[in-house]
Amino acid sequence: DAMEYKKMSLREALIPIDDYIPIPEKTRELLKLRKLTGKKYYIKADEQKIKYYLILDADQTQKREIDVLKKIWSDDNDSEPSNIIRFDREIEINKSLKKLIFRMPSKPIQLSEVDLQEISLTEKKKIFHDAKRAILTLHENDPSFYHRDITPESFAICKVKENKYKLFLTEFICTKDNDKNVDYTVVAKVFDNAKLERKRPYIAPEIYAVIEKYKYQDRIQKEWEKADWKKADIYSLGMLGIFIFTGGTDKDPFECSAEIDEEIKREIKAMYDERKSFS
Repeated sequence: DAMEYKKMSLREALIPIDDYIPIPEKTRELLKLRKLTGKKYYIKADEQKIKYYLILDADQTQKREIDVLKKIWSDDNDSEPSNIIRFDREIEINKSLKKLIFRMPSKPIQLSEVDLQEISLTEKKKIFHDAKRAILTLHENDPSFYHRDITPESFAICKVKENKYKLFLTEFICTKDNDKNVDYTVVAKVFDNAKLERKRPYIAPEIYAVIEKYKYQDRIQKEWEKADWKKADIYSLGMLGIFIFTGGTDKDPFECSAEIDEEIKREIKAMYDERKSFS
């Protein structure tokens, strides 16, 4: 029955994979690790140091995300995906299930307003640069991948040295290539995101206008195929920049800030006002 299935799932969630130890849900909350879609946190003791990993079930339920990550980390990919969760290895559990292992350099820190308050302006510039590199890696893939869900929840930051941080893209639930055939499931997820107040500021106005016009996702597919997802990603990245530097999504405090370099302000403003690309 449902209760027995739940108990079995909980037991399975606590079983180590090789020498990777799963982090229980309550411990995850105490460590302030963000709950991820389709991935679980594991740790591994190595030379008296705890290392953190994300493990993804390589089954059909996560097929699109697995395809994206395998292509990004393919030997045929000339780019260096240094700001995307680092593929470490693949473990075969049985004939129908494999586990993909992704390594983090330290305990992942949420890209949150509270945590950003502890980070210097210099490091915020570095974090924003890392975010640009992660999205550029997707866009420069052949064929291009468009993320469609660039918000603070899609990233984690890790402390790599004392007061030095590196950002990683960890979520790809709405990511798909540009073959002009956006999956219905991608449409449905973007549609659902638009209903969430915390995600809405990051959705490009032209995308949100289509959602508002149609209201029901089953009527939206044709309009979706015309969408310029690259420009929509650039808008979202600009809004992410505002969040990184101010802890919010209000454009006025960002544009009026005396602390933020004018060059940075111009670059980010061009992203959300004119959808200008970046490098």
